[in-house]
Amino acid sequence: MWIAADILSNITSVRYEQGTPLQLAYFPHPCSDEVTIQYSVTELPQVRLELLSVLGTHLMTLVEEQQYPGDYVIPVDVRHLPSGQYFLRLYMNGELIGKPLQVIR
Repeated sequence: MWIAADILSNITSVRYEQGTPLQLAYFPHPCSDEVTIQYSVTELPQVRLELLSVLGTHLMTLVEEQQYPGDYVIPVDVRHLPSGQYFLRLYMNGELIGKPLQVIR
């Protein structure tokens, strides 16, 4: 997974396995028109959710704000993206989780 050097200084841990405090889910997978992203906030953190290309190029910021505790559902239109592999990155409380996302046409 590619991580920009300027971000590394703010990250205190990286978690990829299920069952960790930082969770990121989405459906359908693969997707073609729209993907629904779900995550939970347990504190009052600054949240940033990004979509990146397979090469790590930032394509869009989906969320960048302080959010109240609760469950969040974010629908994302992916019709403008060509078929291929992408990555979702969620930053919260100094932690990072990344997941692959496949778009098909």
